Amino acid sequence: MAPRRKPRRSQAPPSSTADAPEQELLHPRRSQRQIQNNPSLLTGVSTPSTATPDSGDSHTNATTLDSIAEDPNPEQTDTSAPDSHSPPPSTPPQGSLTNLDPLVTPNASPRPAEVYNTPIKKRNTANMPYLSQVSKDHNFTVGMEQVMGNVVGPMPVKDFLTTFGLMKGTNVIHGTPKKFKSVSEAKDEAGMYQPWVKAVKEASGKNLKQVDTHTQRPFSHGGKLFGPDITTYHRDTVAPEAAPTKCAPDQAELFGECKYNESDDPFNDKGQSFERTTRGGRSTLGQVAYSVSDQLGRQFRTHVFSILIFRTYARLLRWDRTGVITTEKIDYVAQGGAILTFFRGLSDADRATRGVDETVTPYEGDDEDNIRKELGVTSEVPLFRVTVGDRDFIIGPATFLNNSSAFGRSTRCFRAYNCNPLGDEERVVLLKDSWRIYTVNRKTEWQIYQKLRDHKVRNIPRPFAGSDIAGDCHQTITQKFVKAPWSRCQHRLRTLQHSRLVVEALDCHLEKVGTIRNAIICIRGAGRAQADAAKVHIIHRDISAGNIMAKIQWADDEKTQIQTVEGYLIDWDLAVDLEDEEGAKEKLLERTGTWYFIAAGLIPEGDRPTPPQNRLDDVESLFNVLVYVASHFTPHKWGSSEALSSFVYTYFYQGSSKLALVSLKGSPLVNQLHHALLKGLIGNLAIVLAARYESVDDDGYGFALGEEGEDFGEARVDLSSGFRELLLKTLDNFDWFVDLVTGALELPGWSTDDLLIKHTLPAFPGLDLTSGLSQSNLAMANVSADGQALLDELASTEEELLDFLMYEHTIQPPPSALLAFIYSFFCGPVPTSSSYYTLHDT
Repeated sequence: MAPRRKPRRSQAPPSSTADAPEQELLHPRRSQRQIQNNPSLLTGVSTPSTATPDSGDSHTNATTLDSIAEDPNPEQTDTSAPDSHSPPPSTPPQGSLTNLDPLVTPNASPRPAEVYNTPIKKRNTANMPYLSQVSKDHNFTVGMEQVMGNVVGPMPVKDFLTTFGLMKGTNVIHGTPKKFKSVSEAKDEAGMYQPWVKAVKEASGKNLKQVDTHTQRPFSHGGKLFGPDITTYHRDTVAPEAAPTKCAPDQAELFGECKYNESDDPFNDKGQSFERTTRGGRSTLGQVAYSVSDQLGRQFRTHVFSILIFRTYARLLRWDRTGVITTEKIDYVAQGGAILTFFRGLSDADRATRGVDETVTPYEGDDEDNIRKELGVTSEVPLFRVTVGDRDFIIGPATFLNNSSAFGRSTRCFRAYNCNPLGDEERVVLLKDSWRIYTVNRKTEWQIYQKLRDHKVRNIPRPFAGSDIAGDCHQTITQKFVKAPWSRCQHRLRTLQHSRLVVEALDCHLEKVGTIRNAIICIRGAGRAQADAAKVHIIHRDISAGNIMAKIQWADDEKTQIQTVEGYLIDWDLAVDLEDEEGAKEKLLERTGTWYFIAAGLIPEGDRPTPPQNRLDDVESLFNVLVYVASHFTPHKWGSSEALSSFVYTYFYQGSSKLALVSLKGSPLVNQLHHALLKGLIGNLAIVLAARYESVDDDGYGFALGEEGEDFGEARVDLSSGFRELLLKTLDNFDWFVDLVTGALELPGWSTDDLLIKHTLPAFPGLDLTSGLSQSNLAMANVSADGQALLDELASTEEELLDFLMYEHTIQPPPSALLAFIYSFFCGPVPTSSSYYTLHDT
């Protein structure tokens, strides 16, 4: 990636207008003067036009910038949404929302917060779901990163067994069977499996079955198959005599992982840090984390147990959705009774103690055939009855599953059969199962939906039922042990509450709607929901491409031709009601919003506190969704996929160029697009959003200049004189985004041939990490003789070697050589598709 440079004032070639009449486009240099002379250009129209038949769009009158600014909240409200709800009150609500200053000044002192924000954590699970390609190393580094900071230990084993209901008077086992000695005398890891299974067989009782599954590889990660060494099954799921001889994650009670060397232990009872960062420790922790996340994703569990087995000791672990508690080392040769007590206690424990979700049960009923037909599932697929409040629903397999991490909200969505529809409710609905961030005062997602429904907010799925799930097991408890006397955890952990929500079932995500115009219609629908919600004091705070769904009316029974489409804004679980003063001020431990789509003003800059989120940050997130669609799914003029990847990296992953894009009227992207109407829409929206910010220094663009020296300087929005006041009045209008998008959609020139085509991006813009490098000896030629001697001396101490490489190395640019060498030493051979930013984070 080229360094940031001050743009040169050379003449840049004008944008091509071959795809549309010239008067419908904003010239990248003259756009501001054009708008000042004729504000209607911001919608691209001067006369009304009719929408094309395939859009489902019933608007016939375009709204100009003048009309928006003169009447910030016109009484005539758009009624093109497909539902019959009347619009919410168009008068701006009184209170804190109307006092929000539309100007976000990054370098100014923050204004008093109506909503308290949360610190941004740039972690892979939060940052990278929208990257086209993410390379993960073969040693489970990403899995390890998701666990680090969420580990509480070392817990005394007696406290562990007592606290979690696994040690009661009748199941305490004293002494150590001689069979444990054969585990410690094994010559290698392979020699540990069978002796361990035999050692704990008697304590497993009649309910547990231990199976050596080290040859089974049910999981896949980074192109590598792996699996647990020992799998434990419980009679509740499968009778011991019928237990599989292989690893079945959907039936497993517990996974055991064997490691011969102590260096593979991810924890250190006596070191300065409890969590080790050695290569072997990271690999073990990442592997176990992926196994547990897969188990939690396939089953209905509130928590699970696992065990790490080393040559002379073992550790017991308890995982819930906020973290993992691990015991101290248990010398099973001297204290094997504790291990046997654990297995006896697990065998005898009730379902809730073992982590089984008792609100989900296998379905048995006379109407099973009809339910399967409604849900579209075959007879081989199991059905389950799920309780939501006082209502029951029947579900099949998950249609959406977020099991990339053992921790977090872990959202799962199911097509569900509504057993007892109320009123005009549909039979087939969507059931969302997740672990919401628990707060004392903030409204739940179900309560937010109820308020949105009561105020007839459009373009949201109809809510039918929702509730938190009662019971101690349905709220995480790991966070309660962070301050325990034995704990060495240095992080605060959040409390998560298990909850369910039932809403109207929608058809597909934004990127599946076929054409560019349909995608923009869906973004407009989400904008309509955002604007209506803001009028009743609710801001979404997590608008992203993944949170916009489409509802489709098909032109044929085969569902091959879309007749109309409409967009809906979903996932209101991070929304806040500004009328609920205490809830609005309640802080969370992690940021709200998806990093890819957050507004430029919310990105941390030095020591400047990020300002509180407001409704215009939601609008800017909608703009970023449009940029995402334009860059990822439409034709472009970038000369290579690496050039496109460079834009995606700086704009979405780093976020460093978001402010520059609006200040430059969208030119760095617009100049590279083919679709003329899309170009005009992005440019228009960027001009309005630029009024939120102070002008950007020339050195702060964040875009790399191409070889031809593209000059964006003269394309900057000039916010002097009265033009900025006009834009600020536009921002005051709750519906300005929807109105401008509607104006663009009403223009002639959209075609059903303008299809969404997903681009495959390279791992990193313009940088081949493996070019000229030789596997484990990468970059060694650039290390001085003294440095080589020091490397040899430090080779046995990985932490010290890492310090040397990071601070004392003599490896010269490019930085890929250093990154690849560090990667190869700690993680193994560098994959040919490795991404720079994955290695950098590692």
